Amino acid sequence: MSLNVLVETPCGSDPDSAGAAMVEAGEHSGEGHQAWSDRIEIARQSGHPEDILVLADEAPSVALRTSAQTLADTMRRQRQP
Repeated sequence: MSLNVLVETPCGSDPDSAGAAMVEAGEHSGEGHQAWSDRIEIARQSGHPEDILVLADEAPSVALRTSAQTLADTMRRQRQP
């Protein structure tokens, strides 16, 4: 399975550094929600339900995770002959 959705990361950041924790905390803000929604939409338009399932695990809330999983399941069912 390949992840065809680009994920933006701070240039030159060390994922184990204290700064990464601040970026991670910021992902739960409105900007993080919008970025996540944008990636879901890209995956939906590209027809990649497997990418949506990966992104569902990164959802900013349980409701959005469930919604993304439902969308991916629906797309997968429509793919099957």
